[in-house]
Amino acid sequence: MKMMIFVKKVPFSASDGVSGDLEDVSSSREDVLSGHQLTSFLDKDASFLKKDVLSRRQLTSYLNEDVSLFNKDVSLLHQLTSLFDEDVLSRHQLTSLLNKDVSSLNKDVSSEAGNGFAEPLELVKKSQKPTPPRRPCSPTPR
Repeated sequence: MKMMIFVKKVPFSASDGVSGDLEDVSSSREDVLSGHQLTSFLDKDASFLKKDVLSRRQLTSYLNEDVSLFNKDVSLLHQLTSLFDEDVLSRHQLTSLLNKDVSSLNKDVSSEAGNGFAEPLELVKKSQKPTPPRRPCSPTPR
């Protein structure tokens, strides 16, 4: 970006004060120099702004990648939670089947107890009730 500065031409003659005319010319030169300095500063500011915009774009790109990875992590956590819930339900089903087997064995043992064999077995205690499946969380919005 270049700035144009117009300088007022001042006619002078020997009868005019030469020093006054030279002051006008030197102040015009100072205006032109300060205009060039201003242009230089504006060019530097524009360069810094371009670099800032580029670094902000890179930062936005990195943030988008982070959000994408976070969403993948959330998805994997949901899958893991689902598998865990299935495992817990499977263990409770297994406990239930074992208790049925123990009950069946106890019936067999009690029928044989009259013959002097072993005492009835105790049922396996359930440690917890089956946990209900967890509701998945929605991924983070963009």
